Amino acid sequence: MTAGGDRDHPGEGVGPDGGYDPFGLDLDLDVVTTADLLTLHGAVLAQPGGATGVVVARASHSELVDPEGTRYVDCLSGPGDARFGHRHPRLVAAARRQLDRSGLLGPDVTDEQTGRFARDLAALVGHRRVVVLESGAAARELAESAARAFVAAARGVAPASVRVASVIGDRMPPATPGVLVVEAVDPETVRVTDGAALGELAARVRDGGGLVVGDERLTGLARCGFTGLVEGLGVQADLVVHGEALGGGLFRLGAVAGRADVLGSAADIPLAGVLRDPLASAVAHEAVAMLGTGEYQRRALTLEVLLRGLLEPLVGDGLTDVRVVGLWAGLDVAPERATAGDIASRLKCYGVLVSPPAGSCLVLTPPLVTSEDTIRQVVAALRKALQAGRDSGPCHGQVAGRTPS
Repeated sequence: MTAGGDRDHPGEGVGPDGGYDPFGLDLDLDVVTTADLLTLHGAVLAQPGGATGVVVARASHSELVDPEGTRYVDCLSGPGDARFGHRHPRLVAAARRQLDRSGLLGPDVTDEQTGRFARDLAALVGHRRVVVLESGAAARELAESAARAFVAAARGVAPASVRVASVIGDRMPPATPGVLVVEAVDPETVRVTDGAALGELAARVRDGGGLVVGDERLTGLARCGFTGLVEGLGVQADLVVHGEALGGGLFRLGAVAGRADVLGSAADIPLAGVLRDPLASAVAHEAVAMLGTGEYQRRALTLEVLLRGLLEPLVGDGLTDVRVVGLWAGLDVAPERATAGDIASRLKCYGVLVSPPAGSCLVLTPPLVTSEDTIRQVVAALRKALQAGRDSGPCHGQVAGRTPS
């Protein structure tokens, strides 16, 4: 490709000022606005952009900043990548230290970081064996596959005949499966699994020779006040899945920790999806060290009390119910007042970003490093949005977010 055009449109690609502009967008590439970047994304990328319409130029702690300098409180990244906030100094320092030593390595050598990370993760979650993978989704897939194969071998049947079923929040499977996967919080409603009911179901699964897999990608690593919420509810899982939070918002990776007899030996693990990135492992190792102090678990429980205390008075004043677990809240919006989407739009005007809701429940998930004052600001913004009611969509000329500093 040259400045005279691209392969599909020869002779095109020169902007009005004579500069390189292969897509005819007439963008100033030195000073790019949110509108410019959204236009560029739509013109070049064959994939959807973010549903909030916000372009993030910088992120730090619990704050997101767009190209114009408008600041937003991040209340949508907490369960996954940004559990510890954006660019946590300890995690950034760990990445820099590793960059001074090595980057990606080939498959025929063993890096020095992944084994250390796996050892300390196993100690943190109370298991003996760990597999480190490239994503949380890959970890979930491997955990299900390994559990299914183990149960099938014990029963003398094909793995495909072993039924896998999930608990998602308060939704229980209709029948007892061979492999039970537990997501102890429903991410769309923030409804939590009942510990007693889960214990009874897990006992039936094990009585039938089955296994329990705890999917802690969203609920674990201090998000809900526990290293693992399934264990916090009184059930010891045979395998535990952790996801992108291990990467501290800097790298994507996942891990499965569990019984050695279920995970087997290294020869039993397929190579596809296995992580070979000492840089990601170094950051994850530091994240595990941070969790090992218990500071973040205690902080989540402390902030849970604060958040619940601030939100419950809004029941009957725009909300019909509030559910809080750790620093994670599900808010049912009174339908006669507004839709959850209305409130999400107004919160954006007040400088608070939440994920666009799929139903009537608005979900708040700020990072665990969010300050108490910021949480109070978020709830104050929510109160204003609820008071605005169905007039919550447009900002009526107000600049979305907080004034640039």
